Amino acid sequence: ARKSYLGWLLGQVDPSRTERFGFVDGTAVLSAELSPKHSLRLLAIGGDAALDDRISNPGLNSLVRALNQSGVLSAQWRYTPGRRSVFTQQLYVVAARYQNRVPDGRTREDGSDRDVTLRSTLQLAITGTQGVEVGVQQQWLRADRLDRSFSSRGETITLDRDGAWEASGAWAYYRWQPHRTLQWTGGLRADRSSLTGASAVSPVVLAEWTPSAAWRIRGGLGRQHQLARFDDTWPLPVSGAQPRAERAASADAGLEWRSPVHWRLQVDGYVRHDRDRLRLEQSEYRRVGTALVAPRQPFRINAMTGRARGVTSTLTYSRTTMLQALVSYTLAEATLSDFTTGESFPSDFDQRHTVNTSLRVQPGRGLGFTSRIRYGSNFPIVGYLDAVSADLWRIGTRRNQSRLPAYSRVDVRADWTPAWRGKHVTVFAEVINALGRRNLGPQSYSVRLPAGTVTGATERLFPVVPSAGVLVQF
Repeated sequence: ARKSYLGWLLGQVDPSRTERFGFVDGTAVLSAELSPKHSLRLLAIGGDAALDDRISNPGLNSLVRALNQSGVLSAQWRYTPGRRSVFTQQLYVVAARYQNRVPDGRTREDGSDRDVTLRSTLQLAITGTQGVEVGVQQQWLRADRLDRSFSSRGETITLDRDGAWEASGAWAYYRWQPHRTLQWTGGLRADRSSLTGASAVSPVVLAEWTPSAAWRIRGGLGRQHQLARFDDTWPLPVSGAQPRAERAASADAGLEWRSPVHWRLQVDGYVRHDRDRLRLEQSEYRRVGTALVAPRQPFRINAMTGRARGVTSTLTYSRTTMLQALVSYTLAEATLSDFTTGESFPSDFDQRHTVNTSLRVQPGRGLGFTSRIRYGSNFPIVGYLDAVSADLWRIGTRRNQSRLPAYSRVDVRADWTPAWRGKHVTVFAEVINALGRRNLGPQSYSVRLPAGTVTGATERLFPVVPSAGVLVQF
C-alpha cells in the first residue's frame, strides 16, 4: 500500500501553486503452484486519487476538486499438460469512476467505466522449429457520462449518455525457424464490437535474422485497426453515421550490434500510414481569411489520413553491475491531413527530437547512484494558435503551428540495499528535476473576443520534487 504526500511537498517547494494532488493505492498478489501441471495467480489493485485546485475568484463552473476511484481484479489459471503445450485462462475485471466538482460542491462531470474480460490462449510447439498460438477473447463493457453546466438560473445537462456493449476477438500466429539464424512469425487477429457493429482483420508478419553472435536484423509488416470507443460515438453528424474503424499500415526494421564485451548499438526505424482517423470537426476557434470562426455544433467523423516516420539510435554500455550507461536519440515526424477541409498539419503528439541518457554506478556494499537526463523538442499547442509572445497567442488560420518550449530535466537518485535478516530492504532518496528547470505543459485556454487573442495556453509543470522512502520485500 502507498499514500502520496506529493501535494503537500509541492506546496512547500512552490507555495504559488494552487493545485494539490494526492493518492492512496494498494496491491495484493497471490501465486500458487497447485500441482506440476496447474498454477494459479490472483492480483488485486485499487486506488483513490484527488486533485484540489485552490484558485482565487473561481466561477460557477470552475473545477476545484477532481476525484477518481479505480480497481483491477485478475485471475489466471495456467495448465501445462505436456512439454509441448500451455493453456492459459484469464479473467479481468476493471472498474473506474470519476467526479469533477465546482466551488459549491455540485458535480460538474460524473462518469464510470467497467470492463469484464475473459481470455483463453493455447501455445503449442508442433516441432522444435515450429509453433502456433491461438486465442479468443470476450469483453463485456459498460460506461456512463453525465455533464452539467451551471448558471445563476440553475443547471443545464449538456451530456447524458450510457451504454453497454460487447467486444470479441480471436487470433492465430504461426512461428517457423527454418534455420538456427532465421525465424519468422505470421498471423491474423480479428476483432468485432457491438458498439458500432464494426469488425476488422489485422495481419502481421515478423522476421529476425542473426547472421552472427554480434549482429541481429529484424523487421515487420502489419495492418492495425482501432475500433471506436464509447467516447468516440458522439456527437455524430446529421446523417447519424457511426464511426468506422481507424486503420494503419506500418513497416519497421531494426539493426543490433553487440561487442564481445560491454557495448551494444541498436538502430530502429518505422513508417506508418493512417486512414480513417477520427476528428471532432467544428470544435475549435479558427480564422478563415480575416474572419474569426467560433465552434458550432461539433460532430465526429472519419476525416483524416496521416503519416508517421522515425528512427531511434540507442547506445548502451554495461560492465557487470558496477557501471551501466545509455544514450538514445529519436528523430520523428507525424502529420495529419483532413480530406474534408483540405488541411494538413502536425499531429497533436508530433515531437521531432527526443534524447534520453542514463548513468548508474554501483561502487559496492549495496550502494547505487543513478542520474537521468531527458530532452524533448516538445509537442504542438493544440489548436489554431499563432504565437505573439511567450504567453500570448492569436487565433490563426493553420492548426498546430505553435509549440511548447523544449522540455528537459535532470533526475538523480541514490539507494542502498543492505543484507538484513534475509529480507530485501532498499533505502532510497531521489530528486526529480534536480536543476529546477521551468518546463511548460498545455492547459485549456481562453479566447478573448472579438480580437481572438489567447491566454493561459500553457502552465508550469512540476518544479524540483525531492522524495525518500524505504522499500521492504519479503
